[in-house]
Amino acid sequence: FEIELIKTGTLEFQTSDLGSTYQRIRNAAQVNSGFLSNESTANEYDRIVQHLTIRVPSRNFDKLVDAVCKGVEHFDTKTIEAVDVTEEFVDAEARLKTKKQVEQRYQDLLKRANKISEILEIERQIGELRAEIESIEGRLRYLNNRVDYSTLDISFYKRTPEHRVVEENRFGRAFRNGWDGMISFMIGLTSIWPFLLIFGVGGYFLWRRWRKK
Repeated sequence: FEIELIKTGTLEFQTSDLGSTYQRIRNAAQVNSGFLSNESTANEYDRIVQHLTIRVPSRNFDKLVDAVCKGVEHFDTKTIEAVDVTEEFVDAEARLKTKKQVEQRYQDLLKRANKISEILEIERQIGELRAEIESIEGRLRYLNNRVDYSTLDISFYKRTPEHRVVEENRFGRAFRNGWDGMISFMIGLTSIWPFLLIFGVGGYFLWRRWRKK
């Protein structure tokens, strides 16, 4: 039997030009008969990040990885993995074959059944078998797709001076909050000035009486 491998990769690196890097990766994907299955852009604290997910025929996976890596001096993340799913393939195909054989026997029994109760029971068994068969076939289609087309996740980013702006904004907010607090305090004092005056005058006279004693 043929060995079945699911190949995946993850690459993350910094670039000085997002546009040219994006186009270079797109060209590499096209040359190797791959296609973009997902792409997104995010503005983070101090960087702009571009994320691409490429599906490529497994025979071209290594070529695509080499093309993307070309010219990159440092990778934040570089992970290449190949998972052997041969055993799962063999097991699923064997179970599928067995269940189809059982289904065929039930179909033969159904043709010879005479009683309504027998017909209903056989049809119930056939229905359960059909659900199991479709589940196994779905799993095999998924595995075949993952084996035939490898997946490469690529994230590349460009540093931005946004962190300076953030710090300046934080300082500005802190200054404004302090100023607003002082104004609120002065307004509070203004609203209670009669009480301060009464307590001040009363305190003054009490102090004078205490000194005379």
